[in-house]
Formats: sequence, C-alpha cells, structure tokens
Amino acid sequence: MILVTALVAIVLSHAMTSRQLMVVEEDARRAYAAAGMFHIPNDERVYVRSISQPLLHVWQWRIQVPPGKSYLVCLSEVVPRDGYPPESWPLELMPGDNLLNIQLVRSELGTWKALRFIDWKQDDQQQNAQRRFDSRELNFEGAKWLEVGKYGFPPITNPNVPWLGDVDGKAVTFPHSVLPADLTCEAPLDEQQFQLFRLVDLQRPTPDNQGNEGLLIWIEEVKGAVQP
Repeated sequence: MILVTALVAIVLSHAMTSRQLMVVEEDARRAYAAAGMFHIPNDERVYVRSISQPLLHVWQWRIQVPPGKSYLVCLSEVVPRDGYPPESWPLELMPGDNLLNIQLVRSELGTWKALRFIDWKQDDQQQNAQRRFDSRELNFEGAKWLEVGKYGFPPITNPNVPWLGDVDGKAVTFPHSVLPADLTCEAPLDEQQFQLFRLVDLQRPTPDNQGNEGLLIWIEEVKGAVQP
C-alpha cells in the first residue's frame, strides 16, 4: 500500500512538473512572438519575422543577417509588373539582429514621408542596440490607398485580409502581398531579393506603363561584398 501511494505521488508530481514546464514554454513563446524574436536553426541563412503591428501605416520586421553577408533593405514607390525596380531607396543591414521599422507620415501639405529605423545588435551579448534612422519624401501622385475611407484600412499583417479603399464612392481592393505576421521565414538561397511588403494601386499606372504606384519593400543581397 505504501509503495502504491508512493508511485501515485511520483506520477502526479511528474504530471504537474510537465504541465508547469509546458506553461513556462508557452509563456516564453508568446513573449518571443510579442518581441518578434526567434531562434536561428542555421546561422548561415537569412531569417525574417514580420511583427504584428496594430498601428496604421507602420510595419515592423526582425531580420537576422549571417556573418560575412551583406544585405540592403530597399523601398520603392513604383511597383513593376515583373521583378524589382532599377532604382530604390536602400539602407544597409548589418550582420546580426536587425529590427526594421518603417512608418509613413503625412505632412500638413498633404505629402507623404517615409521614416525608417533600424535597431541593430551584433549578438545577444550586446546589451544596447545601435539605432540608425533616415527619411525621405515619397513621390506619390494619388496615394488613395493611404487614405482612410469609410471602409477603413486594416493593418496589413495578414495576407488574407483585404485592403479596401473608397475611390470616387466605390470600394476598391488594392492587391497586396505581405509576410504573414509572427511567422519566421527563411530567405531562399537561389534568390537575390526577398520581398517583405507589396501593395499596388491599379488606378495609378506609371508613365511608361511598366508598373503602378504603390509600395514595395524588400531585402536584397549585395553579391561580391564580404563583411568582416
């Protein structure tokens, strides 16, 4: 009887310990997801995590760049029908952990400006991140997709959520693609560019009719560049 009681106590104790461990692991997973953090299975590959962002016109990604690699984060107001534009607004990503934040703000004159922040840490041993910041005026003609109409614009953190606008009293859907929120993606080895965000205004073709106004954000490997 004593032996049976002892065995039952051991089983119950093990079950409680396992449950507590599962709770701790789930809490840690949620905390990592909230911060956009992730574990790196292969430190020779590029990893990207899109972070849930409830604010309008604000997007955030955490990008892990391996040692010895050189990457740029690029932005363009022109979205070609195929490929990527020849001209863009680039900023270097450093090897290590890069927290990228892009925000669009509107001036009193009605023009739009992009603000770009990168908080960089070489590794987990570095306590304080180094911040870099730049900004530029965006060359938008219409930018109807940036205006909040009666339908409202949901934050694009889910590729299945429609992006709707109110153009001349009609509901217009703006085609877009985006990395799903809180999902870690591994950049493919056979592609030089990796797209983070793409939205197209079909109402505004470019003068050469090779693309449309919109917003395209991607990272691009600099071939031949070797980082120390």
